Amino acid sequence: MKINRWIALAGIALLVVAAMGAMAFNAYAQAPTQDGDDTSESQDNGAALQGQAAITQEEAEAIALAGYPGAKVLAAELENEGGTLLYSIELDNSMEVEVDANNGTVLPAEAETGAESGG
Repeated sequence: MKINRWIALAGIALLVVAAMGAMAFNAYAQAPTQDGDDTSESQDNGAALQGQAAITQEEAEAIALAGYPGAKVLAAELENEGGTLLYSIELDNSMEVEVDANNGTVLPAEAETGAESGG
């Protein structure tokens, strides 16, 4: 009878440990990633952020193009970087211009490199 009790206690302990492990695995699997490469999430965020922007994407593109006459917009995206809402505008002259979505201020521009563009 004593052995049966020990087997039952060991079985219960094993079930408790397995349940805790399963809960920890489930919590880890559902945790948001920090890499920022989830395109569906960025699209959802872009739509949600659009209502918070004080200027439109078209206005931001016009502001970006004013600094680079003759350039054309390849892509534009509304994003939240470090608490700052901004439009990231990629031009055909390999420049990426960031425009503050609240006041239209052009942030320091940077040249696009092949490694950053993912191509």
